[in-house]
Amino acid sequence: MAIKKGSAKTSTAGSSLIVFDHHATPEATNLHEIAAYHESISWGTATQKMLYKRGSLSQSVKPMTSSMSENISRMRIKEAAALSVAVIDERVWLEKDGVGAEGSKYYKVDNSRRAVWQKRRVYLQDADAAFQDFDDFVSKLFPEAISVFDFLIIHQGIIDNAREKTGDNFSAIWQKLEHKARWVVIDSGRGQPEQARAHNLRWVEYSNLAECLVHYAGNKLKLAELLWTLRASSQDGTFK
Repeated sequence: MAIKKGSAKTSTAGSSLIVFDHHATPEATNLHEIAAYHESISWGTATQKMLYKRGSLSQSVKPMTSSMSENISRMRIKEAAALSVAVIDERVWLEKDGVGAEGSKYYKVDNSRRAVWQKRRVYLQDADAAFQDFDDFVSKLFPEAISVFDFLIIHQGIIDNAREKTGDNFSAIWQKLEHKARWVVIDSGRGQPEQARAHNLRWVEYSNLAECLVHYAGNKLKLAELLWTLRASSQDGTFK
């Protein structure tokens, strides 16, 4: 699934494209560098599996036509690609330099987890800066071009540290952080986090988050599926 080069009429040709490729040999173009989003698709990836399953479904369920199936798949993939996510977690940050599991293997580029995710509109934030000066960190979330992220994920331990250091100013800083995302998600390795319970926020176990962000780094569809399905109630831990 790819968009033809030159189809975008922008100041930089191709800079607004969402590009998927399935090359078997090194790619000579510079699509990876200029495209807004780039992902290499090979057999076994989440995107390929979803398209394959949708195609199979259209043959077994008669009301689902082939064109309807294809349109649904494309919409889901495009929505996943467009999602912007900020991740503030010290353990994820420590793993940022490892090699992404699903990078752009046919391009001579930085395939670290941090770089691969950045090309997927997922931004691993500097957790060290969050611990040092939380107020200043919140004011300078990367990238500054995104004023409101679709999802912002933050670890409960960073919140606890910020509350201890900022004291009475914490509420104002936290409110400023909340305004930088449509959905704020708290992650923790100890069950339902305090901040999620107190502010009626969605939350996720760190093990599930790490599977997406670290072990399958670059698999945007897998991460998007996790974020879309978060339904844990902050009141009783049930699903709704």
